[in-house]
Amino acid sequence: MKGIGGAVLVIVIFATACSWKGAAQPPEESPEWFPLSKGATWVYKGTRKWTQSGSGEVAEKPVTWTMQVLETLTRDQVTAALVQGYPLDLAHFENGKAPGDYLIVRVGPGKYYLLRPNRTEEALRRLRDENDLLGGLVREDEIILDAPLVPGKIYGETEQITRRDKSYFWIVEDARPAELRGIKGIAPAGGKMEYEITQRTLPDHQIVDFVPGIGITRYVYGHHGTVSETDVKLVEFRRGESGRK
Repeated sequence: MKGIGGAVLVIVIFATACSWKGAAQPPEESPEWFPLSKGATWVYKGTRKWTQSGSGEVAEKPVTWTMQVLETLTRDQVTAALVQGYPLDLAHFENGKAPGDYLIVRVGPGKYYLLRPNRTEEALRRLRDENDLLGGLVREDEIILDAPLVPGKIYGETEQITRRDKSYFWIVEDARPAELRGIKGIAPAGGKMEYEITQRTLPDHQIVDFVPGIGITRYVYGHHGTVSETDVKLVEFRRGESGRK
């Protein structure tokens, strides 16, 4: 009986250890939630609507937009990617407007911040300075992703996340199986989830569909006044240099 009891105990310990190992490494806590390798490229297609100045008439045109990682830097727990053409550029798009240079900063395994063009140059200078401790590099209101994602999760500025009108912070509204068929560069294999994340303010709103390991698969912007609307979907994805398989 002692032999049987010992064998059972070994099995229980082994099973418990396996469960701990699995719990310690959930796949969706991977630092590659948002691929930031140099050369990573996303191509979007959709429509733009805007109120024409002077006439007040609403115009609509198809749009093709490209976002690309130009450079990636890593400093300890911080990874920063210089990105040209983040979809936010389309919020107030004008014909002939050149794509802006943004900085996506990942802190730790899952917090991602978006620094707009007016902040990019200074942040890059600090990241390249080995003597800079990087305190205050990112701000609460610049967070765009806080992984892992689950429906109902909220994140953003501490002073805003308690608002009862659910405005001025990000909300994970939904999670569903990702539909990736027809997107060039992505195998239509199952198993991936797509998360719908929204941010609403008094003047506008943003809706972002996001697939871990791929990035933004749809971007929607709407202005709550003079018409300025964008709705684009991912049609092509190319992995960066260190992300190629």
